[in-house]
Amino acid sequence: MPQRFLLSLALVLLVAGCGKKDSPASDPGTARNASDTAQLAPPATPPAASPADTATQAGPVATHTVVIYTGLGAIELELYGNDAPKTVENFVGLSKKNFYNGLGFHRVVPGFVIQAGDPLSKDPKQYEKWGTGSESIYGGEFADELNPASPSGQRGYVTGAVAMANHGPNTNGSQFFIVLDGRGGSGLTFSYTIFGLVRKGMEVANKIVEAANNVEVPKNPVRIDSVSVTDLQPTAPAAAAPPATGGSVK
Repeated sequence: MPQRFLLSLALVLLVAGCGKKDSPASDPGTARNASDTAQLAPPATPPAASPADTATQAGPVATHTVVIYTGLGAIELELYGNDAPKTVENFVGLSKKNFYNGLGFHRVVPGFVIQAGDPLSKDPKQYEKWGTGSESIYGGEFADELNPASPSGQRGYVTGAVAMANHGPNTNGSQFFIVLDGRGGSGLTFSYTIFGLVRKGMEVANKIVEAANNVEVPKNPVRIDSVSVTDLQPTAPAAAAPPATGGSVK
């Protein structure tokens, strides 16, 4: 009887163990710390809105329109200053200072993103460092604005979404990217502040991809000639930016 009991117990434990699969060490859910909690991806499909919530689920409110003029045509954006006030204030401020004039789309990944905003991209001699430069109107890097409940957060990284590039939490500067295809953007974690959307000119964005000829960091990138900004309405007050911390943008 003791041997039969032990055999039965072993079988029960074996069956119970078959239903559990250990998570791999690379699973981001196994090593989350306090700073990671703001990086959770927004829901792929926003929850259904009740009639009382319709106004809040109507989509982001455009506070500015921006036209980025390039050698291949113009890309028109709408910016969401209520969803990301610090980020929009920074982008608009840099644009009005002509900061982006002459900068190249230094990173081009077909089906994913085109990226610009690195001041080093003006200088071909700095080619090896392209992607590491950044500035802001705040004098240094500034905090993310990641609110999954905001209209732009609910919508996520769809085709044409405009978001900040960074090299970790709260390291925003001047670099931004445009999502070329929402299918590629859906693989992004919610770690990059969304602050706008392409209204017109996705065909120009795709021409920039073609011009790169499958080179992720093209040596002769399509460049931004100028940027025009139209203020549509006041935005929510922007919180004070944190002090500069240095670093690079990837």
